[in-house]
Formats: sequence, C-alpha cells, structure tokens
Amino acid sequence: MSVRLKRQIIYTATDEQLKCPKCYEKLWATVVSLTHISRRGWIATLECFIRDLDILGLRVLLPSGQPFQFKYIFDVFPDEEGRWFSDFFACDDSGCSPQSMSPKLDRLRLLDLYCQATMASYCQQSDNERCSLTHVPLGC
Repeated sequence: MSVRLKRQIIYTATDEQLKCPKCYEKLWATVVSLTHISRRGWIATLECFIRDLDILGLRVLLPSGQPFQFKYIFDVFPDEEGRWFSDFFACDDSGCSPQSMSPKLDRLRLLDLYCQATMASYCQQSDNERCSLTHVPLGC
C-alpha cells in the first residue's frame, strides 16, 4: 500500500513583511540560531531546498495565489563565498538584534521560505500580536 503525501502550500513573504523591523528581527534571530549551517553552507542549503521542493511535497505560491518562480540560486547569491551572510549575521552592540536591515528582498524571501518549510517554531501562534494593522507577521 502506498502512502500519498499531502502537498503543503507555503506563501512567500510580501515586501512589506520583509521590510518590517519586527518581522525582520524574527527572521534574523531564527536564521542566526541555525548554527549547524555555516555562512558558506547557506547557499548550498537553499539550493538543495529549492531542488527538493517536490520531494518534500511543498508548493510555493505568491500571496496572490500564483506559483512562485524561483531564480537560479547564483543569480540571487552571486557571491559563492557567502559574504552577504557575514553582513546579515552581524548583530548590534546588545548582541540580540541585527546590526542593520538588508535591502536584498530576494535573499530574505528565500530564507523565510526555508524557515517556514523546516521549522515548526518559526510559524506564528494565534496569540502572537500583529506587527501592524496592515500586514500579517512573517511565519503566518
């Protein structure tokens, strides 16, 4: 008897969500906590994740419901050494917040998709407050 996996739908983050300081800090803290992935290893991890979406039973859609078209990983991350990740991981003096917010929304969107697909704790719980009245926080 074969078991058929139910296909899970994941929606991409909107630009508004990725630019929201509170949402950005949540994404940053989540990605920084994944210490088993090196800065250089992130590009390979994301590449494998995109390649294996069908195997994982995942379908990625835009908030409008249209299929999300992935770009070639080295078009999104042209620096194979992962230097962008060094800047992304940098924290402020408190050590608890990002030093700055990256404007690279395509890169942030891939990180968010990876977190949504692989980490149950990344998803928002119903009792978490919204970042603003105009958008739903990341992970919902």
